[in-house]
Amino acid sequence: GDAGEPGTLLHVESNFSADLTPSAGQWRDSRSESPAGGMTSLGIHAVDMMINLCGPIAEVDARSQRRALPYDVDDTTCALLGFRNGMSGYIGTMAVGGRAWNVRVFGSKAWAELRGTDRLIVCGQDGVENVRQFSGDSSLGRELEAFAAACEGGPAFTITPDQIVNGVATLEAIIKSAERGGKVIKIAS
Repeated sequence: GDAGEPGTLLHVESNFSADLTPSAGQWRDSRSESPAGGMTSLGIHAVDMMINLCGPIAEVDARSQRRALPYDVDDTTCALLGFRNGMSGYIGTMAVGGRAWNVRVFGSKAWAELRGTDRLIVCGQDGVENVRQFSGDSSLGRELEAFAAACEGGPAFTITPDQIVNGVATLEAIIKSAERGGKVIKIAS
């Protein structure tokens, strides 16, 4: 296919979901420790990925509700995102049902989707999906090794302090927006 450069980045979307029902008795079953349900334990990782790929998030409009979990924690959470660079985005997380992990970035010439941790799909204007499979080794292990190397004076860690602060501020804004019934919450730059 003709998938090459993405062109102008327009939009990003992500879903990170997993069945947290077995978490009963742990921090994930506490509304005070898991505000906005799976966003606290799962979705925050997708937020981090989106910030790393697309830049800082400027505002959120979120909804969160409990529909199926047997304990008092929201299981269905989603948020519309506005990025400082003008991109739009949305994120969803379900704390029940099957596991899902994907991030898709749309450009004016192509889109690219990471599905799971080992499959990248790129589709250009010709509509042909090009699939690349990666090894299933531990991304968490590689992340910890990179962090340790940075602590020992090696290469700088991939995620910058500004990105970390924006991720935390985004999670706080998602929680606040969901508590206020979807009120748009601006994130300080």
